[in-house]
Amino acid sequence: MATPHEKFVGSCGCCICGQDAQVHHLLRVKGRHMMGRRADDMFAIPLCLGHHADLHDDGEEETFLATYKVNGEWLAGVLWGAEQATRFSIPELIEQARYGKK
Repeated sequence: MATPHEKFVGSCGCCICGQDAQVHHLLRVKGRHMMGRRADDMFAIPLCLGHHADLHDDGEEETFLATYKVNGEWLAGVLWGAEQATRFSIPELIEQARYGKK
């Protein structure tokens, strides 16, 4: 079942071609060894089915995204912030920023 953030990312256009992003891709983030566990939603980027398949076929995420001049970590962070902003009021966001809450 998709989380609210996965649905939000899926509603964005593919970050490479702009087509419908029917899937999202969870970035492998340097320094975060998940040991087979799923990455956090905050590392999701929107990709169409074709580019998602191409990325997995290529196998080298960083090189693949660089080919298309996509900064995946930056994009994931912006999308995470944008989705969070739609879920909370400004006072709630400020309170979360002050106390480090999610």
